[in-house]
Amino acid sequence: MVFGSKCLYFDQAVMLGDQATYSGDAVFSTVKLYVPRQWAVDYVGDKILSSIKIVGAPTTSEKQLLVTGDLVFSSMEIHYI
Repeated sequence: MVFGSKCLYFDQAVMLGDQATYSGDAVFSTVKLYVPRQWAVDYVGDKILSSIKIVGAPTTSEKQLLVTGDLVFSSMEIHYI
């Protein structure tokens, strides 16, 4: 995504197994992920003049969401719901 914003809601998602992957790149953009509190979120990728903000905290880490991709002049917010 370039010069945009995106909200992804994983609140109704069913994860088969213990781990899932979301992949995407962002340039001059904002990405907001809404994930269940039972998931742990890990980010793997480059952050060039970018930030990741976590809102809330997971209650347990039954499942793992692996977020991959590169952030360039962008921000990512992870909201636990």
